[in-house]
Amino acid sequence: MTDLMLSSLAPKHASLLQQLWATTFAAAYDEVHSPENIANYCETNFTLQAAQKTLSDPQTICKLAGSETAPLGFYVVRQAGCPANALSPAIELKQIYHMAEAYGTGNGKALFEDAVAEIRSRGAKCMWLSVSDKNIRAQRFYQKLGVMPEGRGPNFHVGTDRLTSQVLVFDLNHGSR
Repeated sequence: MTDLMLSSLAPKHASLLQQLWATTFAAAYDEVHSPENIANYCETNFTLQAAQKTLSDPQTICKLAGSETAPLGFYVVRQAGCPANALSPAIELKQIYHMAEAYGTGNGKALFEDAVAEIRSRGAKCMWLSVSDKNIRAQRFYQKLGVMPEGRGPNFHVGTDRLTSQVLVFDLNHGSR
């Protein structure tokens, strides 16, 4: 793991999470969606109220990489059963994003490893997530870490674009499934 400073975010950090959501989402999908569709998605989904709700949920963990003044990325983990045939109990890695300038630094892996440790400490046997079929960078990242495809995921709508996704799983007892 890199020497990355990680800290938990609380409801008082809602505006920071809102900013991180929009910035990292735009960077991850800038080659997939138009600027208008990205802006529409961010305005609809990444509201201050949504950030406050996420950070107030006792079933959710959100950690920041870096510092409040120099954020590098974040992850959100939430208690949610897996829609595919994964091991139970399972916890969802809802989001893991980092700033574009941190791509390739090992920070993503450090965030992933910390999320796995948090999920494992809560007694889960499996971590799961949904990843867009268009997010090739994320698919490669998870593949390198041993996260395996398990089934079809939900459709995501980003403005006028419709994206399919897949559910990926990580067996916390044995690495990948």
